[in-house]
Parts: sequence; structure tokens; C-alpha cells
Amino acid sequence: VGQVTYSDTFSSVSYGNNNGSNSFSGNWVETNETTSPSGGRIQINSNQLRFQNLDNRSIARNLDLSAAVSATLTLDFNRTNGNESILVQLWDGSSYNTVATLSGSGSVNYNLAANEMSAASSIRFITGSGNWGNSETIFVDNVLFTAVVSPAIVIDDVTVDEAAGTATFTATHVGLNTAGPFTVNYQTAD
Repeated sequence: VGQVTYSDTFSSVSYGNNNGSNSFSGNWVETNETTSPSGGRIQINSNQLRFQNLDNRSIARNLDLSAAVSATLTLDFNRTNGNESILVQLWDGSSYNTVATLSGSGSVNYNLAANEMSAASSIRFITGSGNWGNSETIFVDNVLFTAVVSPAIVIDDVTVDEAAGTATFTATHVGLNTAGPFTVNYQTAD
């Protein structure tokens, strides 16, 4: 068993930041917004993802958690002006589910459900309230998925010599790489 991370610390003004051991499946994608990380109501500002006057807008990013046996999402947030909120949502294979509401300041620590870990996993930030004013602002930082992955081993090229009592085969590691070495437990059977 190994651990991989998908992280965006917003350390540069780019929707393609990958600060973890693994890369997200794509960039952050805005909906009903400018699509620019340096302008508009959603943007990277002061090394954080800034939301201002968010009505009817959202931003999402995909990642592949298909090899995960467990995963945790953590992030930090800070509302600097106003009384609005943002929903943190995860894709469950058929729809987005709200896993946290950001209002005030603090951190999120959420253990993903099994249906939230797939090749099409996604996180989305969307307004949790309405009628945002022009100066109402929430910052999000340090978006981090920490996943425990189980390496997969495939056995092929099997040849058996019953007379000699031998079996020869190739064991190949497939799937995501782990952060370090791992062991494989096995058994033989008649």
C-alpha cells in the first residue's frame, strides 16, 4: 500500500498547478466566468483561489482516484468580507454532493466515500448562498487530496511443467505508482 497526493497550493497564477506527487487529470475549469486565472470573479490572487461576487459561477477540477482504497480532502478557507458561503462538492458518479460549506474561516478535512473515488473524480466550488455583493470575498488555499493506493499486480506468461513440478510466470506492477516500496503477499494452490 502506498500514498499519493493531488495538490494545488495556488503558488502561481495558473489553473494547471500540480503540487502533489500525482497530477490532476486537467486544469481548473470555470463555469459562467472569464476562464482566466488572473481576472474575473474567480481568480488566483495572493497565492490563493479568490471568490468574489460569485452568483451563478463555479469552478471544478478532475482527478483519477480509481486506484485509491481511501482518500481524504483537506483545504483552508477564509471569508474576508461579507456573509456569503461556498459549497465544496465532490462527484459521486452521477451528481455533485456537498461535503462542506465554507463560511467564516477554517479548514476542511473530509474522508471520501467509495463512490467519490473513481477515474472521473471531481471537486467543485459553487455558491452556497445568493445575492453576493461586489466586495463579498472568500479565499481557498491548499487544496489537497491524499489517497492510499493499493498497487495492482498482474500475472501472465504462465508456463507449467507438471513433470518437473514447476510453474514459470511474469508478475507486473500496473496502475498508479506508489510513493515507496511495497510487498506482495501470495500463495499457491493445487
